[in-house]
Amino acid sequence: MSILPHTVFGAVTGSFFTSPVLAGTAGFFSHYVLDAIPHFDPDMRGIVKYSQLELLGIKAVVFVDIGLSLLLLIFFYQFPSLFWGAVLAVLVDVDNFMQYQNKFYPKSFPLLSRIGFTMHDNGSKWHRKLEFRSGFMNLVIGIILQSIIIFGGLLYLLPRLKLT
Repeated sequence: MSILPHTVFGAVTGSFFTSPVLAGTAGFFSHYVLDAIPHFDPDMRGIVKYSQLELLGIKAVVFVDIGLSLLLLIFFYQFPSLFWGAVLAVLVDVDNFMQYQNKFYPKSFPLLSRIGFTMHDNGSKWHRKLEFRSGFMNLVIGIILQSIIIFGGLLYLLPRLKLT
């Protein structure tokens, strides 16, 4: 699942708590709830060989996804429970990305990395159970479900924010 749905859903789960610690904990576990929903993940380890056009498209989507997530985090900063729920919701993906890029050795968070790799590895039993037989169906269903999470989460949060 991309970063933006994790950011929004983490903020939604965080909104149920007044304590930033509890909000962050709920946001962290919300990551695993969302990753249990069928979705499409591009191969970050480079096993799948993409064409130049596919790589360009993936990079553009990731850039927009991360940019929108950062903008939301800046906005959520004034709401501590939403902010910490959102930040900790994306922690697993940040750690996994660092591992895929071999930037940190040994693993920065060993247990977190192991759990994250198990859920994100396209070859794992866990991941295969959550995928449709067709990669195209994963892409289409994944985009629809992620869009529902993003827009539904924002529609839930907006009336609850005190913007005065």
